[in-house]
Amino acid sequence: MAEDRRKGRTVKKERNVERLKYSLDYLFDYYYQARKSEGRAENTLKTYKQNYAYFCEYLDMRGIIRDIRNVTAELGREYIIWLRDEKKKFSDNCNVPESVRAVGPLPKSINTRINKS
Repeated sequence: MAEDRRKGRTVKKERNVERLKYSLDYLFDYYYQARKSEGRAENTLKTYKQNYAYFCEYLDMRGIIRDIRNVTAELGREYIIWLRDEKKKFSDNCNVPESVRAVGPLPKSINTRINKS
């Protein structure tokens, strides 16, 4: 019986490792730590986190699990359309008046969000 329990824990550990391997949160953290170790500026690191948060907001809103296997070219196109046509500028800043919160960031901002690395 001891072998069965050990096997069960090993299998469970392997499943957890497998799950982490595809986790967007885990992969982003790995990417972020690599960039931080390269000495990227604090503002650049802050931008990475903000851009990832926007992407997570979109995934969560759509009910898409944060798994790299769910990220496709089609999802990327839909995300860009959402940024352009639905995401409000300054939506995460409560100090900005509603009258200034227009839909869709500038194309340059969208490019930054999808290309920053």
